[in-house]
Amino acid sequence: MTSVVARRRIPWCGLWITCVCCGWLRVADAQNLTVAPDNQNVTFIPYLSGQELVTDNVLLTPTNARSDLVTTISPGFTLSADTPRLQGNLNYSPTLFRYAFTPGQSFIGQNLYANGTVTLAQDLLFFDARGYAALQPSAPGLTTGVSGAPPSLPGLGTGAGNSSQGVPSTELTQVTSFSASPYLVHRFDGAGTAELRYTISDTNFSGGTNSVLVPGGLALQNTTSTTNEATAAFLTGENLGPFASRLLLDSAQSTGTGVFSSSSRQTAVIDSAYAITGRLSALATMGYEDIRFGGFPPTHINDGIWAAGVQLTPAPDSKITATYGHQDGFTAPSVVAAYALTELTTLTARYSEGLSTAAQDIANNLAVSDVGSLGQLIDTRTGLPLAISNPALGLQAGLFRTRTISSSGIVSLKRDQITASVSRADGDLVAQSTQGVGTSQRTTAATLTWSHELTEQATANLASGYTHYTFPSSTMAEENLFTIGASVAYAFNPSLSGYVGCYHLERGSPQAQQRLESDAAFVGLRKNF
Repeated sequence: MTSVVARRRIPWCGLWITCVCCGWLRVADAQNLTVAPDNQNVTFIPYLSGQELVTDNVLLTPTNARSDLVTTISPGFTLSADTPRLQGNLNYSPTLFRYAFTPGQSFIGQNLYANGTVTLAQDLLFFDARGYAALQPSAPGLTTGVSGAPPSLPGLGTGAGNSSQGVPSTELTQVTSFSASPYLVHRFDGAGTAELRYTISDTNFSGGTNSVLVPGGLALQNTTSTTNEATAAFLTGENLGPFASRLLLDSAQSTGTGVFSSSSRQTAVIDSAYAITGRLSALATMGYEDIRFGGFPPTHINDGIWAAGVQLTPAPDSKITATYGHQDGFTAPSVVAAYALTELTTLTARYSEGLSTAAQDIANNLAVSDVGSLGQLIDTRTGLPLAISNPALGLQAGLFRTRTISSSGIVSLKRDQITASVSRADGDLVAQSTQGVGTSQRTTAATLTWSHELTEQATANLASGYTHYTFPSSTMAEENLFTIGASVAYAFNPSLSGYVGCYHLERGSPQAQQRLESDAAFVGLRKNF
């Protein structure tokens, strides 16, 4: 199990199991081996979108700020399929950024979100493929809270679009991630379900530069990683009554730059659950892992895996999973909770620790993503909105031990949706891809977003964010980032929509060269054909 996708420490969550390249996969359960839905539908929508943005600090410099007018043109298309043989979504939009007064900044960025599953042989042979491309700021936090602006990929929400609103090309990195996975599934009546899978995946960072905004020690490096993985899994069926167990054997080998050179993971693990009551289950995990990463210094973990915990389901839309165990070479708790306080209010909380890289996190999030009913990317395990790449953290190529605690609340009213979240993320540097390059990070963040339906055609959006960063191993010890953005979107007719908005960004630091402010206003149109 490994290398391009970080393992999430949730030993038992429904029927989800971990795998390296595709992150979390679900063994087909005994009641649902067929992926063919009753309805059949294929939709293809070409579109053209354009935006004009005026900014008073086009290069995001602490001094000598320059104004500019940035024209963005994005031809693209969306394709969705829901047939007996194919289910999936694809949105592709190359984007031209044209700077009127700083033409050296002009460039073309690639934006893509795709997932799809093909049934090659009914209830037996399947093929899964996923793809992602986006522009990610190299420095941490540049776009946190600027989601008051509509996304770059309309219809797929901020999780799929690039995070390039008002960010100069010198601060952007092209991120791509792709995976392909043929797999066999067979059900042995009520005894259980077996799956054999092969996955190849590739994740890359390219075109990044190390500008004055990138904190010392956080120097970005172009990164490549390719992983070949074989997985065998068996999930017990209903014959065992309240007892369920899953055996997973996984072997993965990675090649690439830095820590991905000669990277591998071999894993054998058994997860078990026993339903004490209809709402309470006891969880247990045991296994063995051999993990290797390159870099400076090389990392080798040869150790056992164990965990124990409980899963509580107080209501159909609520679930709390808590475990304590040993994995990735260290012992830690894990908590995942989603609680429907009312029909309109959902609260979530999560604590996890793991061994991770930025490339792994992106590939892992892609593996569990899908397009929700509102057109936004969601986590298929929780149904909650998902950002594939995290704009709060700077892109680094090293290996990190991560600790993350987060909570959020979503209130969905008739004409309003309000989301508030707070989080703390610690990334302790374990290995550098290049000697002397890389630093630990500490991030504390809070965001608030509000969407209000003004009329049937018009929607107002407001978003704000505050993030505090510290870099313990860097001479640039800390910084603060505050952003706020607002926009109004209007549907002129079913095929033509527009929006107008503005945002403010302010970065503070004890280091004068890291302080800056930027204000921007924008207007845009999208036409479907």
